[in-house]
Amino acid sequence: MFLVVETVNDNGEKEWKVAPKRWVCITKNTRRTVLLWPHEINSVWQNHLAKEGVCRPMKSWSRKVCVVNQEFPTYDAADAFMKVLMAEPSSSRASMQLPDEPSEIHSHFEIQQAEADPLDTTMLATIKDMVASLMKRSARVEKQNARIAKQNNILMSKMHEMEEMLIKAGIIEKKKSDFHFNPTKTHDELKQLENKLSDDAFRLKMVEWLEINVVERESEKRLACCLDLLMAQELRTKCTWAGIQRKPTDQTLGIRELPNLKHLFKTIGSTPTEIITDKKLSKFLKNKLRNAKRRLVSNRYNRLTMAISSVPANDNDVSESIDKES
Repeated sequence: MFLVVETVNDNGEKEWKVAPKRWVCITKNTRRTVLLWPHEINSVWQNHLAKEGVCRPMKSWSRKVCVVNQEFPTYDAADAFMKVLMAEPSSSRASMQLPDEPSEIHSHFEIQQAEADPLDTTMLATIKDMVASLMKRSARVEKQNARIAKQNNILMSKMHEMEEMLIKAGIIEKKKSDFHFNPTKTHDELKQLENKLSDDAFRLKMVEWLEINVVERESEKRLACCLDLLMAQELRTKCTWAGIQRKPTDQTLGIRELPNLKHLFKTIGSTPTEIITDKKLSKFLKNKLRNAKRRLVSNRYNRLTMAISSVPANDNDVSESIDKES
């Protein structure tokens, strides 16, 4: 709704303005009708804000005592009525008296406090209660999920221990598979594996073989073991998640572009307590492939160190040679 209001300008002359209904308030104590107006901006923007009618009055706006002439449903209707009033002879424009005490005109927020505050306070309190209730419920759900995950891990550990005991006792036989697979060493071999995984029969044998050889119970360790069985260490240094080359001379293959291989990783890595998603898989492979070269060098150094330390020193031969020379 829009109001046509009558005020007095700084020259003491009567003037009319079209304002949204929310810009016209009644003071709390003196019950005067007051117009709140954005005097700090130019007239074009003043009229634009008034026409939009969605802007809330601010503390910095001017406050003038006014008289409401008419109320209209649209800005255009109110503006047309105001132009009719402005066309009247100037002699009919009687001056209005401003209040003796300007301090009696309170701020917009003080004016509407009696009516707006109870509703706003109630809504705010309700929202706070709802948020607090949701947070408590979320905390209970997280606590319950953590307890269930812990119980599942305990059960899985006990089942694994029982299975190992039964295998050792000869009551049940350990799963065996005639299928065997050597880790891929080149990009071509990895692409061939990707194509073979499209065949359901081959994929079933591969999953069965990996399930037998991947004995870890934690998802990340299962993924690491699966990576060791499918890709040689040197090949990992030539692969990245997105296929981005580290150097112009590098030839890299993006694992992200191999959907069958990704699905195989997710199948083997998932456990009853954790499902491997695309996001988790990408995070794991990015980390592993990024540091593959460093791990390869470190493993070679460790193997060389162990080989050197395993060579026995022949102290008797050394002592005999020293005695002969002396």
